[in-house]
Amino acid sequence: MQVLTFSLEGSTFGLPTSVVGEVIRMPSLTGLPGAPMGLLGLMNLRGRMLPVVDPRFWLHIESENPLKHVVVVLGEGESMGLAVEQVDSIIETAVHEDVPDMVDERLKPLISGYFQTERGFVFVWHSHGPYFLWDLMHQAGEMLS
Repeated sequence: MQVLTFSLEGSTFGLPTSVVGEVIRMPSLTGLPGAPMGLLGLMNLRGRMLPVVDPRFWLHIESENPLKHVVVVLGEGESMGLAVEQVDSIIETAVHEDVPDMVDERLKPLISGYFQTERGFVFVWHSHGPYFLWDLMHQAGEMLS
């Protein structure tokens, strides 16, 4: 499996490249009044407006590190941007298709497996993982309205 690896506050995660459209530097975002927590705003990607989410909010990661890149995640009929601190590399690897006990319970719905590099573990998100965050944001927004 090919995996795009990215960093959030010292932890390394991966997404299957089959759901990655492209990676861009963090663009200017249009804020949305009343948007759910974790939704940074909208970005204009060649005339298409895409929501950009900060996964750190939902992963309970507190960080002052700037979000420097957006991974455009392809979904069925819609795409979204996943803001990350750093994009590391694309790795061809075998992924253990289980979730280790050491993974926080809040992360388990996102994680499909893991592999190990010389720098440590990389937790691979389900291809629908970013959309799980998107669904959580919609639910939070509905609860607040």
